[in-house]
Amino acid sequence: MPAGPLIRWRDDTIRLLIFLLLPASVLASRTGGIVFWLLALLGLACLASDLLSGRRSNGQAGRRSEALGWPQSRWLWGAALLPVLLNVSSVLWFDLPAREIGWWAFLMAPAIAAVAIRVPDSATWLLRGALFACFVALAAAAYSRFVLREVQPTFVMNPLPFGLVGFVAATLSAWAVAIAPRGSWLRWLFVAAVVSGAMAYVASGIRGGLLALPLFVAAFAHWGEPRSVRARVPWVGAAVLVAVIGSTAFVFQPRNAMTSKLERIGVEVEDFAQGRTQFSNVGERLAMWRASVEMVKAHPLFGIGSHQFANASRELRDKGLYPTDAHIYRHAHSAYVTVAAEYGLMGLLAMAAAIFCAIRAVAGADPHYRTPGFALLGIWLLFGITNDVLSHQLIIRSMIAAIVILVFCRPGRAVG
Repeated sequence: MPAGPLIRWRDDTIRLLIFLLLPASVLASRTGGIVFWLLALLGLACLASDLLSGRRSNGQAGRRSEALGWPQSRWLWGAALLPVLLNVSSVLWFDLPAREIGWWAFLMAPAIAAVAIRVPDSATWLLRGALFACFVALAAAAYSRFVLREVQPTFVMNPLPFGLVGFVAATLSAWAVAIAPRGSWLRWLFVAAVVSGAMAYVASGIRGGLLALPLFVAAFAHWGEPRSVRARVPWVGAAVLVAVIGSTAFVFQPRNAMTSKLERIGVEVEDFAQGRTQFSNVGERLAMWRASVEMVKAHPLFGIGSHQFANASRELRDKGLYPTDAHIYRHAHSAYVTVAAEYGLMGLLAMAAAIFCAIRAVAGADPHYRTPGFALLGIWLLFGITNDVLSHQLIIRSMIAAIVILVFCRPGRAVG
């Protein structure tokens, strides 16, 4: 096959996989994993091709891949390697089974970068996939309710993630309306998509809602591009927005959702203060965080070991330091608290260094994608307060792919 058609087929495949990454992740962890690893394998093939072509061209050790030679690469590789080294070191130090090593997806950052730089519009395809993922989440929620009959009303859902989702959705919607060009139907499409994703999460509680909402910020990558789509009839987009909001509100009817969440947080905090956890969402988090303090006191430097939170919680329950009316989970439902408990002070320092490296990497992104990259990273850090985003492979894979694509996408510049 001639080189030209082969390269076009490769680039089209990259665009398709980037587009499908977020919708597939919303549907299920397995489907998202398939798309992510296919994209990573394609990136590894690109890296190998770079090295082989370098050997053939000059007979030396082979030139570095373009993705490995960019100035911001060293920061991104630091952000990717530090969590893996922390995880592996803990497993070796405590002589834990190899299955406790669970952050291998971080090592695929160079592979994702290799495919991102070969398609100059990779961030645009991420945007399109993010918008589509919102409606996929809404369709999945409707399917769960009406076909599978799995009704999960809003009043039984966790108020803390619900509050974060509501805050992020409202903020992104207001931001999109404020910065989008006047008359752009994409502004209304973005708002409608965010509302759809939020309604899906409220209606069904599927993890896709928690995953997808932060990813929708990738849509901001489009606003800076000179070829932003402008519509002459903005009322069409407004009509779509009204139809989406009206139909979802009519179908799912989240009665008193917002006020009940705020009231519930106060009630559960007060119950916990009086010694009653009662398997409540907020109460269990407070119980886990208090137990984590005991773990840090006992093992301040290196923690209790990777993925040992559940075992340590059972030991504390036997000592009367963990309530009997609370579930035992495999993590503390906070990324920062879990790292402190399982990896100790060394873990907190390593994760702080990884976050610093990630910030520096995003700072080196193209100006079109720097702001959405920072917003995307910031929202994940915010969600990490009440949810352990590092305990779910689904979120890790999507987080890595989205940030790497925004960092390495360069409009108008492609690598062969």
